[in-house]
Amino acid sequence: METMNTQPPTENPPNGKSAIRTLKQRPKRLRSYWEPIFNPNCKGPTSSFMWDTRKTTGVKQALCSSDMLQKTLDTVSARGWTVKTYEFRECDFIGFFNPGLAFNNCDFDLCDFGSTTWRGTKFTDCTFSKCSFTLATFEQCQFNNCKWSDSGISGTETKLYDTMIGNPESFISSGFTNLDTNVLSQNGNSSPAYQLMRLEETKMKLARVVLSNNERNADDSVYYESVKVYLLQSLRAKKQQAKFQITSGKNKIRNMGSLALCKLEELVIGLSGTLNGWGGNLARAASIGLLLIAIFALIYFILGQSETPTATWKLSLIKSLDITLLVGYTKHATSALEWKTQALYGANAIFGLWWYAIFVPTVINRICRVR
Repeated sequence: METMNTQPPTENPPNGKSAIRTLKQRPKRLRSYWEPIFNPNCKGPTSSFMWDTRKTTGVKQALCSSDMLQKTLDTVSARGWTVKTYEFRECDFIGFFNPGLAFNNCDFDLCDFGSTTWRGTKFTDCTFSKCSFTLATFEQCQFNNCKWSDSGISGTETKLYDTMIGNPESFISSGFTNLDTNVLSQNGNSSPAYQLMRLEETKMKLARVVLSNNERNADDSVYYESVKVYLLQSLRAKKQQAKFQITSGKNKIRNMGSLALCKLEELVIGLSGTLNGWGGNLARAASIGLLLIAIFALIYFILGQSETPTATWKLSLIKSLDITLLVGYTKHATSALEWKTQALYGANAIFGLWWYAIFVPTVINRICRVR
């Protein structure tokens, strides 16, 4: 089992005068064909960003280094720096970014965050499109209400320490891998099916890390969304692995069975998670329980049963309560009843047991659990 990142690194990455040399040593845009920033014709950055956003609305193909940011801060004698409504296009970030940096309503397009460390940085209402976060480290950062699409991520090399991802579902689902058969054939002969399998496994690993971080740092709503993302993503990874094995001709029967079981498990977990908001919505779980009792009470009242020929809505409601809550199932279900009636009572008991098994732990979790 892969261990989660729970402690920040003890050493800072190299930066300073070696920034340009370090950048040239990174082959991601030229060779990492699975990345969204992959471009074999890339010539590298054409300028160095001065971090002066007062007279321009954006920058393109620039080297955005932490050293240059520090020089700017020293010039204006400021502790922090906020970048507002700015566009970074095809930029390479490099260095160690200290606390006090914030980005508000900024657009990042085809940017590389690799080989950077961000500490205490806040990203608010930002858009990340086709950006690479592999080899990037975020310590005590916040991503609030950000939008993500086609992100380059790694389950082991995208490092998050006490970092809050405000919309984990959007972040994880934005994971990207190259599925162009021409590009794949020229770089290792891997297939689209293999790339998809690796991507889903990467998203599962990163979803587990996001869940661990959000449990300690995020609001309840964000935390429970992280629970949903991880549980469903783990099943998607299993499904994609089974599909790859089937297309590869390995143990087709066994993998087809595994695929069917994964789909069934995904359905059950999806419905169960929806019932109680993935652990965070007690009111919804209680409402569904009341609705379940009302539905079966209505069925009993409309159909009427042979053992209660003079059934009223009160008796129907009591019967539904008894069977749904499993406190009086044996009182109503007897071997003397016809099979249709026994099947109806059995279905009521199964739905009641399913609801009860989710509702009670949700109550206990909300009352007793200390995050």
